[in-house]
Amino acid sequence: MHGLNPLIRKELSGNNKTAIVFGSNGSIGSAIADHLRKNGVRTVGIGRSQNTHPSNTYYQCDLRNEKEITELSKIIAKDLGSFHYLILSQGTQLRKPLLDVSKTEWDDIINTNLTSNFLICKYFFPQLVKQNFGRVVGISSLTSRIGIRNIAPYAASKGGMEQLLKTLAVELSEYDITVNTINPGRISTNMTNDLTSNTDSSSSIISRIPKGRFGKPGDILSAIDFLLSDSSSYITGQSIIIDGGWMGSGGNPRT
Repeated sequence: MHGLNPLIRKELSGNNKTAIVFGSNGSIGSAIADHLRKNGVRTVGIGRSQNTHPSNTYYQCDLRNEKEITELSKIIAKDLGSFHYLILSQGTQLRKPLLDVSKTEWDDIINTNLTSNFLICKYFFPQLVKQNFGRVVGISSLTSRIGIRNIAPYAASKGGMEQLLKTLAVELSEYDITVNTINPGRISTNMTNDLTSNTDSSSSIISRIPKGRFGKPGDILSAIDFLLSDSSSYITGQSIIIDGGWMGSGGNPRT
């Protein structure tokens, strides 16, 4: 199991703060939720589907639905009293040429990956402002920075999410709230099964990653730890790219 840096472990596990992980049933969200809980952080998961990790406290909510999020924010305020760390990891993807994407498909991607973050910010951030403290980490994507074919709605939604959170970082900095994103590259998740299971696609992608492999959800956990800790209290409005060197190499194939 990935472990916290000893100093950060002591800080996070002993501070009586609560983390809420949105999208906690997804591959990355579940890895984050399990990691924080196992390392002593009180952790609450939220997702659209039924809970697949019974060891975590969980609330079911369609994060695209304003009414459901409004009600959930009230329930959590009553049940928890306060919360301090928000992880925005909910997301979905569609792999299809843009000219073949329907308006319904576009709306679903944008609502799930972008509008949900606006709604979470609108109804959960007031508690962070009230208590003058918060650490927010959004899971964006390398696709917010570079063009990759057949995922235009996803790329647009992640780019929008990143700019939304950068703006909030500026607006809320006076309340000791930091807002940052992590931008993973190619990570082995349920969302990328179609790539990792296809030998040709997988080989082509790996040839462009200097580290020579797909990333794992665990590869982003150290960045999560850091961004939640006091060590990062002067860092806000930033994005940490975790891509095995893809951006550094310009995506050029290894020879």
